[in-house]
Parts: sequence; C-alpha cells; structure tokens
Amino acid sequence: MPFLPQEYLSEITKSFNSISPINKALIRKLIKQALGDYPQNVFDTFDNDAFAAVSLGQVHKATYNEQALAVKVQCPGIAKSIATRLVREG
Repeated sequence: MPFLPQEYLSEITKSFNSISPINKALIRKLIKQALGDYPQNVFDTFDNDAFAAVSLGQVHKATYNEQALAVKVQCPGIAKSIATRLVREG
C-alpha cells in the first residue's frame, strides 16, 4: 500500500522531470544545516553537480573513508509544502 494516495503520487511523478537542479550554494547550506558542516568538510570528496534527480530532491556523489556514497538532498521546503497540501485537501 503506497504511503500517499495515488492522486498525490501521480502529481509528484509528473513533477520529477520538471524540477530544476538545486543551486550549488543552497546545496552547501542544506548539508551544513543537516550535518553541521559544509560538504567539503564532512566528506572526503563531494560532487557539487547532482548526478540524478530523485523523489523530492537530487543525489550527489561523495566519498567518505574510501566508501563511495550517494548523498540525497531534499528540495528545500518540500516537506512543508506536502504537509500543507495534505491538510488543505485532506
């Protein structure tokens, strides 16, 4: 059973291809807010250019302790936007 009703999933799916990449400066700020420091200080390497768009965000390549990582960064404000819409339409 899906987490969201099918009508929401359909709308979200349509928007995946139309989302612009998150600004590189904002990516740095979001990671600092979430992890307490900028990506270049948290990871051994961090690619500022996203390699994939994913549900409600984008993914960046990074390494840490010789391990390849995929760092998913959620679009800013998306959780609040979904919660507001669910309450309003629920």
